[in-house]
Amino acid sequence: MAKTRYRQPDQECLVTPTESGCEVSFTNPQRAVTPGQSVVFYQDDHCLGGGTIDSTNGIMRVLMFKKPTREQALALAAIFQACHLVDQLANSGEAPTEEVKLSMAALLNQNPSSIEDIYGPADNLQTGVEAITILLGERKKTQTFSVHTLGYALSVLSIERQLSSRPEMLETVATGIENANRQAQHFTLVHDNVFANLASLYQQSISKLRQRIQVKGSAIYLQQGNVAERIRCLLFSAVRSAVLWRQLGGKKYHLLFYRKALIAALKD
Repeated sequence: MAKTRYRQPDQECLVTPTESGCEVSFTNPQRAVTPGQSVVFYQDDHCLGGGTIDSTNGIMRVLMFKKPTREQALALAAIFQACHLVDQLANSGEAPTEEVKLSMAALLNQNPSSIEDIYGPADNLQTGVEAITILLGERKKTQTFSVHTLGYALSVLSIERQLSSRPEMLETVATGIENANRQAQHFTLVHDNVFANLASLYQQSISKLRQRIQVKGSAIYLQQGNVAERIRCLLFSAVRSAVLWRQLGGKKYHLLFYRKALIAALKD
């Protein structure tokens, strides 16, 4: 079975593998299917894979999507973890110090040798793993993870794409982070001066992009300068992890079609 639209009923088809993907023959003619459109394959309730339609001349030719890797999934978990910390700060004024340190360290590490060099053991991202499992997999109401966390994470992925097309801004960000890294070595990762410096850099760069993140929470905390600075730094860290996610081959279709595969990769 296959679908070429999100709410379309399952369509019976024959899938024949090729070197670059597959050829798809539908039992019933499909209306308004065009190259560049996505197609997803199912068996019962299980997503088997998907791809981008390359041509529709008689037999549909599809370039297959690649499933997410564990490294991609861990980078995505780092995004969700940072966004969850943003939500905690916005609603309580507090967030676990060790998790904030991890996000700050990831932001300041511009030349990692491996994903472990950025985040350390995978257990350090357990909060992000749980957030993905609940918000993308189980999709149920929970008191632990707010739907705002998911919204922030999706916005971060869009912001990263905008940032990647602005080389001058990227250079400004890289220079600013390098300066903040030297400052953190003199003080600490979670020193007020480091937060203030990076928050100012965020305002001068990321905040000037077309899309902005509107953080929701208690005005009591959002109006406190030190809380607002920490929120900007954590969003900055999430964007940095989004850059890594994209460099590792992460794609938005992973969140649409490969949610179970993402969660499985995190449990390997």
